[in-house]
Formats: sequence, structure tokens, C-alpha cells
Amino acid sequence: MPTLITWNLPPGAALVAGDDWLPAMLAARLPGGEVVEDRAEATDTPVIVAARGALGAVADEALAEARVVVLLDPDEGERLRAVHRLAGRNGTRLEVIPSLATLTAAEHTMLLILALSRRLFHAYSDLVSGERRPNLHRSDRGQGTRNWVGMEWPEPIAGKTLGIVGLGRVGEAVAARAKAFGMRVIYYDRERKPAAERRWGVQYRRFDQLLRESDIVSLHLPLTPETTRLLDAPELALMRPNAYLINTAHGGLVDEGALIRALRQRDIAGAGLDVFAYEPIAPDSPLLALDNVVLTPHIAGASDDAVRRAFVERAAQVLLSEAG
Repeated sequence: MPTLITWNLPPGAALVAGDDWLPAMLAARLPGGEVVEDRAEATDTPVIVAARGALGAVADEALAEARVVVLLDPDEGERLRAVHRLAGRNGTRLEVIPSLATLTAAEHTMLLILALSRRLFHAYSDLVSGERRPNLHRSDRGQGTRNWVGMEWPEPIAGKTLGIVGLGRVGEAVAARAKAFGMRVIYYDRERKPAAERRWGVQYRRFDQLLRESDIVSLHLPLTPETTRLLDAPELALMRPNAYLINTAHGGLVDEGALIRALRQRDIAGAGLDVFAYEPIAPDSPLLALDNVVLTPHIAGASDDAVRRAFVERAAQVLLSEAG
């Protein structure tokens, strides 16, 4: 049930719904903050703070009276859409705070895309090793060489097609960032997401269509019996020879043996992987010997403690801004 917290600046009180750590951490961040017992059914509190999965515990009457509603990484669904409608009708200030883990996963996805497409590690390796091919890529103005190592020129990601598999919280965050880079974004999910299509200008495709059409395929699905080894040899064969695969979600979404074969044979151009079938990755994994991969040690997410602190800090900022 929601817990009441109070503090000594306007608006002065909030119903907080979420795990046990949330009310105490939020109260500690506010001046004079205190957790108050036996007020879980209050309907006259001006602020509601609800973490992911806890919105259903907040009474409709409380939501109807709230001046500010702060949602921490909320679940999709009818209840959330009802809160959006309520805010629009009553003039309630609605703040939706995404999880830090969502943001870091989206950022890491873009990092892997850029590292592959801009050939970051090839450039670094050639530079520090002293590898030079000075007869290539000379300036036509007599000003010496550009790209003096003579490596293949990288292509921009602007104008490329990104295929997002799984348009949930992380998938949407990736779509937003990809659009900012000038990419065309298509997606596949079990259900179409009309609201997200309008919000980000993304287009739905069947899974096989997405694989054939994408320059970059990025996976953002939970691991379930239905999604285990979603990408096996037949699916990888549908991808373009110049396409990249990005996986920051779950190693089990991809048949790793089939992926290694596709990478070795250059059936696809490369892969950016933060997750693997078995972790930690074995020292003799064939992936470590490939020159068309970028690998990171499962660091796309964020620690539970960091997620909690980020939630509380942002929620506190919202509440304190009401005092201004």
C-alpha cells in the first residue's frame, strides 16, 4: 500500500507507492522529510509518487485529487494511459522518469552502433601500431594526408535503417536517440505500438521484413521460451551482408554458434555485443579472435543502487520545484 511522507516545504506531502526503500530514501532527500504511518488511504495528498509496478496500488480518488503525479519507470498499460488522460483533463503536472538502466542501455546501444560503423577500434589499432598506407586518401590540395593510416573510410549512420526488435522502454529510448542521429527506424514487436509510432516516427515491420531491410538490427527483448535463440542461422541469413547486429539485451536471444559462423564467413558485416550465451565469456571464445566485432563485458545496464539513487534524486527535484 502507498506510504505517506511529509516535508516542510510546499507541497509538503506525498503518497509514495513502491518498494520499501523508496519512501525512506525519498523522505531523506527532502528538507524535514519524514515517513508517516497509517495514512495509506489518504485522498487529499497533493503529490503521488509511484514506482514501476506500483501504480495500481494508488486509489483512483487519490489520483483525482493530486496536483503532481511522479511515475518512476512505469509499466505500459491501461492504468498508465488513464493517468495520462487524468493529467490532461485536470491540469495535473505529470512527470515520467525513465529508469537509469533504460537510459544506460540505450546509450550503450548507440555506443556499439557508432563504434562499429565508425570503425573505432580499427582506427585506434592502426594509429597506435604505426600502420601506415600513405599513398591512399591523399588530400587533393597538397596539404598532406587525411586519414593518414589509409584505412577504409567509415560511413555515417545518418540515413541508415535501424531495425529495433522489441519496442519497450529501452527500444523506445534507442529509437529516440537514433532519430536524433538522422536514422530511419523500423521495429518489430509482438504487438504494434501506434502511440510509439506517432511519438517517434517509427514504422512497424514483420520480423523477417525487418531483418531484410535493416542496416543495423538491435535486440531489446526479454528472454523467454519464445525468444530464446530468436536469431539462429536462418534468421541471420536474412540479414544484409553489410548489416550489423547489436545485442545489449540477453545473450540467449542469439544462437552464438550460428552468429560466429556468420561473422567468420562475412555473411553479416559485424556485431556489437554486451551479452553472451555464457558469462563471463570464455578466454578461448572464437568471438575474441574476430576483427569485425565490438565486445563489452555486460556493462550496458546500471546497478540497483545507482538506479535507486537516480530515481530518488530526480523525484526529489520534481517535488522541490513545486516549492519554487
